Amino acid sequence: MPSKAPPRQRARPSLDLGPLAAAPSFKIRRTQVVVVQDFAAKTLKLGVLMWQFAILTLVERNPGASQLQLCAAIGLDKSSLTLVVQQLERRGLIKRVRHAHDRRRNELTLTPKGAAVLTRLGPIARAHEARIAGALAPGEMAQLIDMLDRIFAALRR
Repeated sequence: MPSKAPPRQRARPSLDLGPLAAAPSFKIRRTQVVVVQDFAAKTLKLGVLMWQFAILTLVERNPGASQLQLCAAIGLDKSSLTLVVQQLERRGLIKRVRHAHDRRRNELTLTPKGAAVLTRLGPIARAHEARIAGALAPGEMAQLIDMLDRIFAALRR
């Protein structure tokens, strides 16, 4: 009688990462990939990805903020941000209004539908952040945030 046991997984040999093993940019990018995947696994049913969540959160906290202000806050280029804003606007989650005195500026506000989606995402996002914090010792999260902020500030100049 054939065995019902699952087939054994072959152990994958470790790759020699060479200089990547000590490269902060590689480590940050590798971590970013799994963090985004973890977030998406929990939020995909709501149709919201990490950048979209970030934009919804910033618009909620800063009604009337311009797209350029959002670019500066999250480090996304203008054309990429515009695409995300257009997606959110088509879904009825945010509203873009031309500034009364500066026609080049769009002011963004959260719609009631956007506020409802953000309310549903809140507990999911907090649980996601708790999973990240759970990998660190007490006090290390504040250090990590500080270090990431310093790297962001240094490299965006």
